[in-house]
Order: sequence, then C-alpha cells, then structure tokens
Amino acid sequence: MTTDDLPQCVAKYVRILSIGCWDWIGAIGTGGYGYYRPGYNRSMVAHKYVYQWLVKPVPSGYQLHHICERRHCVNPDHLQLLTLKEHRALHRGDLCKRGHPRVPENTYTRSDGTTICVRCQTIRHAKRSLLKALGE
Repeated sequence: MTTDDLPQCVAKYVRILSIGCWDWIGAIGTGGYGYYRPGYNRSMVAHKYVYQWLVKPVPSGYQLHHICERRHCVNPDHLQLLTLKEHRALHRGDLCKRGHPRVPENTYTRSDGTTICVRCQTIRHAKRSLLKALGE
C-alpha cells in the first residue's frame, strides 16, 4: 500500500517516516489523533479515514488499534482491527501493547519485576538488526 492510492487532498497531509509510519501533519486533536474533514461540518479521525479509503470500512463494534503506538500515524499496515472487547482488554493489560496475549509462555519477568512480551522483544531485535544492516 502506498500514499499514491490516496486522494491528493488527503495525501498532502501525510509525511512518510523512515520507520514506516505515515505521520499525519494536518489537524491534531487534544488526544494526539489526526483529524480530517471529508465534508462540510463533518470530521473524523484521520487514521480511520485512510484505513477505510485504502483497506475496507470499519465495521460497527470495531476499533482501530495503532500497533506502532503513534496516534498520529495513518499507515494502514500499522493499524489493527479489533473488537471493542479486544481493544479494552489491550488497554486493561490482558494483551501487550501490540496485541500479543499476556500468557506465561510469552512473558519474561526481569530481575526488577517488570515484564516484557517475548514476541515484541523478538520483533524489536529483528528491527534493530535490519536497521544496523542498512546503516541507519
């Protein structure tokens, strides 16, 4: 997916970062989410607008979760469609911040008592190795 598939009136508010995020550089609300006005007297969160334009409509009862944890990112590849229950569980602690289940076989407890998600740690290491190989 590329920003070339977006209408020009939307694409002009997107800045692509080297980490893969598509930063929304238009209006940002108090919660940190980008906002877009697709019509007169109507506005919506920018990531939902972009997702619906490039991927599919968000069904009733579902929300988009930012896997990258950047609220102003509108890259559909960084958005995960979750039910309201899944989204609440994610923020309640049943899932890690990237949506992996918090189960003993996927959780590592450090000596200071903090826990980390094993799958996320594996992804972070792979990303660091790739960036190092690319010289960034």
